[in-house]
Formats: sequence, C-alpha cells, structure tokens
Amino acid sequence: MQLLLIPILLILGIIIYQDFTSRSIHWFTLPPLFIGLTIYTFDKLSFQDIIFNFLFIIVILGSLVVYLRFREGKWVNPTKSFFGWGDILFLFAITPSESTRDFMFLFIIGTTFSLLLTLTLRLMSTKFDVIPYAGMFSIFIISHLIYSYMNPNFSFVKLLN
Repeated sequence: MQLLLIPILLILGIIIYQDFTSRSIHWFTLPPLFIGLTIYTFDKLSFQDIIFNFLFIIVILGSLVVYLRFREGKWVNPTKSFFGWGDILFLFAITPSESTRDFMFLFIIGTTFSLLLTLTLRLMSTKFDVIPYAGMFSIFIISHLIYSYMNPNFSFVKLLN
C-alpha cells in the first residue's frame, strides 16, 4: 500500500500543475485518483464512508445552489461563474481519502487552506481571476497524506479531544 502513495502524490502534483497553469484540470486525472485513494484506504474505510462522503459533497453543493438563489434573486448555475466542473469532480474523486467525520474536517480545513493561500498569493501580487481550488486543495491533500503516512494514528477527530 505504501507504494501506491507515490502515484497518488504524482496525480495530485499533475492536478496542481494543470490548475495553476491553465485554471482547469483534465478529467482523466480524476478516475485514477479516486481508484488510487480507494485502494490506499481500503483497510481503513468502508463503502458506507465513501457513500456518506459523496452525500456530504452533494449537500454542500446543494447548499451553494440555494445560497446563490437567494443572493442573486434567481436560479443560477454555479458552474458558470462560481465553481468549475473540475473542482466539483475533484471533490468527488477525493471522497475515499478519509472516514466521514475526518472527511468533513478535511473538506473544511482544505477549503480554508485554499482560501488563505489565495489571499496570501494575491497579497504577493500574484493575480488570480479565479481561484485554482482543486490545485490548492491538492497541495493540502498532499501534505495531509504525507503527514498521515508518517503518523498512521492521525485523525482530525482526535484533534478535538
């Protein structure tokens, strides 16, 4: 299983490169990422965890649609101006990375990390018309996977106790 971590990190590195250079990611990087994470976490996760993580992402995206409906005063397609399809598919691809409770923390902390990194880069005069969310989240996932590999008992939920 440890050897599988290297291809996963390489795929995430490709996503970072693609998102930062072209502001999009290619769909063909996402199935190998999903399959690699599924195999890598096979002994730690259940199929139920992956389904609940999918549902969590669907609830988040549904909440985004409802929020945009009230903010804009009409139904708005969030993939037109606010959130790209690559970002959405990326979130679904990383669902096998953690158990449901840890995945919720991973999503929240990873999204916060992405926003803070964007603000930091904007202060350093790097201009972003759109946030390369999948690329920035990939940076966070890489650091998380490496840290979790070095500390196998790590859990976001344990941080609260």
